[in-house]
Amino acid sequence: MKANRAPQGLGPRGGAFWGQIASMYNIATANPGEVELLSEVCRMLDDIEGLRGRVAEEGLTGKAAVELRLARLALGRLMAQLNLEVGTVESPASSRARRAAEVRWMNTPVSRRRRTP
Repeated sequence: MKANRAPQGLGPRGGAFWGQIASMYNIATANPGEVELLSEVCRMLDDIEGLRGRVAEEGLTGKAAVELRLARLALGRLMAQLNLEVGTVESPASSRARRAAEVRWMNTPVSRRRRTP
C-alpha cells in the first residue's frame, strides 16, 4: 500500500472513514500494525452497514440484529486500540473519570487542594 491509499475492496463507509483518517494523519509513516488495524476498522464499518440493511429487512428479532450488536462492540474495541483523536467523543471510562474529578475538585475547598510541583 502506498502513501495514504485505501486498501482495495473497501465499501463506501469504510472508504470514507479511511479518507477521513488519511486527511488527518500520514498513514504512510504509521507502523504496519496500525495500518492493518485501521484497515480492519474500515472493513468492520462496511460489514456493519451490510448488517444494518439486513436488520432493516428482518427486524430486531433476527440473527442479523445479534450480529450487528456484536459487530458494534468489536468496532468499539478496535477503535479504542487505534486511539485516534478524530472528534471530541469520550470513552465511557474517560467520561466517568472526568466527572468524578470534577465532583471531587468542586467539593474540595481551594485551600485544601494539592498542588503539583
